[in-house]
Amino acid sequence: TDLARQGFSVSMAEPARNALRALCLADLSNGGRGIRNRMESLLINPLSRALFDRDAQSGGQYRVEALAADPAGGLTVTDIERSAR
Repeated sequence: TDLARQGFSVSMAEPARNALRALCLADLSNGGRGIRNRMESLLINPLSRALFDRDAQSGGQYRVEALAADPAGGLTVTDIERSAR
């Protein structure tokens, strides 16, 4: 993935993964493309913002611990932890 090529390793805690899964699979009318679009808007973009806000450096491992709904109907990464490789 793009993150891996840039030297980042990201994992998700089970509650965050379950919340994301439920939102991505709630409407399957657009098939796989719809799931990918939801993943981008609900995880990839908020994760990018969270890493940028934390001045994340290449070579670190990050774990998304929690996600929360935002006013626009998307998700915000509310808790992300960094650990050494």
